[in-house]
Amino acid sequence: MKRFDRIHQALMELNPLHFDLKDESHRHAGRAGTESHFRIRVVSDVFEGVSRPERHRKVHALLQ
Repeated sequence: MKRFDRIHQALMELNPLHFDLKDESHRHAGRAGTESHFRIRVVSDVFEGVSRPERHRKVHALLQ
């Protein structure tokens, strides 16, 4: 399974209201053909009242 697909599947655990995942690997030198850089935007009720650093920790925990 591709990294893009694994990220998408893992973040569905957040039951997102809005989800945007983009592979931006092609924009980084020497990274053509790899899956190394992604831009993720997730809007979820899970994040309500949660600080930005804690949101990042939750996302990173799901991606471990």
